[in-house]
Amino acid sequence: MDNLLTAQQVEELLKVNRITVYRMLQDGRLKGVKIGQQWRFPAAQFEKLATGSPLVSEVPAEPDRKQSLPVHCLQTIQTLFASMGKVSTLIVDPLGEPITEIDQPTEFINILFQIENGRNVCLETWKQAVLMPQPAGWIVCQPGYSCYKLPIKCDDEIVAYILLGQFSSPNGYKASLEMIEGLAGRYSIDPKVLIQKFQELPVLDESLRLQVEVWGSELVKAIESILIERSNLLGRLHRIVEIGSV
Repeated sequence: MDNLLTAQQVEELLKVNRITVYRMLQDGRLKGVKIGQQWRFPAAQFEKLATGSPLVSEVPAEPDRKQSLPVHCLQTIQTLFASMGKVSTLIVDPLGEPITEIDQPTEFINILFQIENGRNVCLETWKQAVLMPQPAGWIVCQPGYSCYKLPIKCDDEIVAYILLGQFSSPNGYKASLEMIEGLAGRYSIDPKVLIQKFQELPVLDESLRLQVEVWGSELVKAIESILIERSNLLGRLHRIVEIGSV
């Protein structure tokens, strides 16, 4: 088998961040294989870097309008939305990797981030969330809380997902506690700490459920309208470059 590089090694080699590596994987600029839950990248595709040649052509290819997301713009919109609605909000790519930094996280998530292996729990949770069959709707995440999942589309293809909220559900409370205990055992986390923070989560009643669904729909519309305008602009710029290179 070819020598395989980790995502971190590719980041260091290309001088880019993790999000860019996964975007390049998705749009075909990089080739990779998934081993378990981790992506590995054949080293041979990077050999021409050693000669000083660029990894991609200097003449810009047709821009991948679905993967080139304006992260700073998305973060700004998300932060404004989360602060106004007081609801935890995160945007992830189609592989479940965070595109934005989470806004308005609950203490339940904050405590996970402070515990060894806790951040890995969250990252794995987001990956599992986007892999669930339904593209949109309420889902129960691995740590036992409920969140609302909505796809963001560009040119009729899903380019990202919004994950809204961390809520406890009265109907699934017992099952969630059992899930948390199992999670704590798996990652050597004190279950009492997680259960205490879980009990402080807002309860997802019908009124809150409907409110989050409406807010989420409006947030998606706002983001998609920006992506459409940006996509059209990138297309026009690409055609200008093509004309100038003739």
